[in-house]
Amino acid sequence: MPKRRKLNARHQKQQQASKPKSNKSRNQDHHHHHHQKLHDQPIIPFDRHDRILLVGEGDLSFAASLVRHHGCTNVVATVLEKSEAELLDKYPHAADNIAAFTSPPEPPPPPPPPPPAAAAAAAAEAEAETKEAVSPAEGSDDDEQYSSEEEDEYDDEEDGDTEGKKKEQDAKAHHHIRNKIIYNIDATKPLPASASRPPPKRIIFNFPHVGGKSTDVNRQVRHNQSLLVDFFTRAAIPALSASDSAGRRGRGGSGGGGGGTVVVTLFEGEPYTLWNVRDLARHAGLQVERSFRFRWDAYPGYHHARTLGVVRSRRGGEEGGGGWKGEDRATRSYVFSKKGEGSARGGSSRKRRRDDADDDD
Repeated sequence: MPKRRKLNARHQKQQQASKPKSNKSRNQDHHHHHHQKLHDQPIIPFDRHDRILLVGEGDLSFAASLVRHHGCTNVVATVLEKSEAELLDKYPHAADNIAAFTSPPEPPPPPPPPPPAAAAAAAAEAEAETKEAVSPAEGSDDDEQYSSEEEDEYDDEEDGDTEGKKKEQDAKAHHHIRNKIIYNIDATKPLPASASRPPPKRIIFNFPHVGGKSTDVNRQVRHNQSLLVDFFTRAAIPALSASDSAGRRGRGGSGGGGGGTVVVTLFEGEPYTLWNVRDLARHAGLQVERSFRFRWDAYPGYHHARTLGVVRSRRGGEEGGGGWKGEDRATRSYVFSKKGEGSARGGSSRKRRRDDADDDD
């Protein structure tokens, strides 16, 4: 008897599995796949048209990726080094990133070729038009010579027009690009007008670190906390205030809309979690908008650059593969805004029970 019950139960399961899914089940599956697809997409905390200020850039590979792969045309990249020569001495490979960052964006790719059927039809139409043309035998030699010279002259004019249009397009492209590099910028001090005017909409500081000032973990933590506090209070918040004022003037004095944001990206785990970046930002006058997992694959060509520069071997060359790579470590970005300002995601007036409520995996 128990054996028969087991067989009946197995038969019922097989029948249920073979039944077509209901509309409700299909909708649930579709919603799950759609949610999973959105979850897999990287979060980009800026728009390509935003005025973006990059603070503490190392080898400028992040700046180059913004231009090359995100089409950003209004980026100010600041570095601590006093000149391009000093930067290249520290990061020799930065020359390619500088060229990519300062070059105009590449033109869009040409349209795909027509399908074979359309190409064959176009060829047949062209052949028919050729047959309808006047035969050379009907004209004199003088007419033929005149037509040839006239055609050559027309071709020259057409080439000139094409070249002129290309120059005009290049000039327009350069006119709309406002990317620039500013050297000798200390992120812990007030920003000069060259970096903060016009006011930035997004301020991004990737992997802030004071370098090897001490081998003691507690001292390192305090040094890096001081770095972040000075950055928030002296550089970021004044720039955000200017950005908010400019936004209100642009809206005729109305107060709607979200203000600018500060994005700080750090490695996860100790000692970086000991910095308590959320608390530092709150005490400085900022509020946490959200945090999310930083995706390296969203910025092709971007590599973590050490604060001390390229590690060289005793022979004078660059060490390859010996040190750790930042791209292999878990990383998180934190988005902050001024307290009381509207969130870019629809306002922040509601109270949150904990800071991690807006964390995205």
